Amino acid sequence: MIRHTYLPILLCLMLASFCLAEKKQIKLKNGETIVGEVVEQTPEGIKVKRSLATVFYPKDQIVSIEAIYDLKEDYADRLAKLKKDDFKSRMELGKWALENKLHAEAVEPLEAAVKIKSDERAKLLLRQAKAKLDAAQAAQAAKEPSGNGSSGTGGGASSTFDFKNMVSDDDIQRIRMCELGDKDRVKVELRNNVVRRFLDQVRGEGDFEKKGADAAFRRRSAGWQAKYIIEHVNADDPIKNDIIIKTDPSSMRVFRTGIWRWISNSCAASTCHGGAKGKGGLKLWNVAGRSDKVAYTNFLILDSFHTKKGLQIIRRDEPGESLLLQFGLPDTQAKHRHPKEKNPAFSSLKSGVGKQTKDWILSLKRPLHPEYNLKSNPPHVMKRIDAMSGLPTSPIPPAKPGKGGKEKPKPGKTTKPPF
Repeated sequence: MIRHTYLPILLCLMLASFCLAEKKQIKLKNGETIVGEVVEQTPEGIKVKRSLATVFYPKDQIVSIEAIYDLKEDYADRLAKLKKDDFKSRMELGKWALENKLHAEAVEPLEAAVKIKSDERAKLLLRQAKAKLDAAQAAQAAKEPSGNGSSGTGGGASSTFDFKNMVSDDDIQRIRMCELGDKDRVKVELRNNVVRRFLDQVRGEGDFEKKGADAAFRRRSAGWQAKYIIEHVNADDPIKNDIIIKTDPSSMRVFRTGIWRWISNSCAASTCHGGAKGKGGLKLWNVAGRSDKVAYTNFLILDSFHTKKGLQIIRRDEPGESLLLQFGLPDTQAKHRHPKEKNPAFSSLKSGVGKQTKDWILSLKRPLHPEYNLKSNPPHVMKRIDAMSGLPTSPIPPAKPGKGGKEKPKPGKTTKPPF
């Protein structure tokens, strides 16, 4: 009885103790947890600014209100303020990210710092960041269920989440290969004498005409060899099956640690595209955890989806036209406005999250979309946008027939071998 008497008093004190326009986590009596900006408080309750609308929550429905400090948003803001050639600031940001266990985020500024200046301290911090990132990803992979399903909820879906709905491990490999950038450093495994088999295919041609080219190629790192082979064989060459990319390319790492974070709190909310059936034909999987399959499935959905008017969520040939940017802007700035009233995800394309999203789209392989050659077809992954647009999708030229009529890759003809 005493507890019931003091509960309204405690809630009143709680409601009066926080600042407006700050992001809060509100727990309700029905078990729901709300994250948003508290924009108004009254004796009757609070108004919370969410992704699609401002919602009022009565005082008697609230269990607790807690302030949220988002480390990753803080990181994104700090990163956006860095000058291009500022070695010291990038070192400090990388160190700060490491200290706060943001291992994936620490890699980007430290890689940039090493490129600006060949500094041993920066190289050491970069090695530490990559080692900790590899360890974290390995630990997550070990936790991922080996069976068909896993318990977990997200986006208003059923309490049972089935990994059969997600893209396959083989297709994750295909996406990683296609999105691998020239400057990406990834952990790879080369199986079944793949280097020897590749050299047998290209011996005496292009880069491999000169004496000693084979030996020089073998001296390069496994990651470099993998990139070269991927770039110089046909899109469907089975030799690719023996190149295993164990870590994300930088574009996918940024998607998982930065871009998806704001999407999951806005577009993929349970009241929007993260609901059991989604909205407007677009369904995203807002599932707790960092599963590769969930992350890559959501990326494919965003990468593939187009509206009835042909507008794309991610447009590689004209990034500024991407609905991911347009719908995230305030209506007064957007060329293409969201069909429903919503709160903007970022104030401008020069803000932390807005700039990060635009830079991320620019980091994807473009202007032509690479040919993923996907084998699986998980639910809600829409028809490939490249097939609809009719644009060519693969930069790899068709191979010329070799001996016995077999196709051979084109290793390229240069005056000086790149190895």
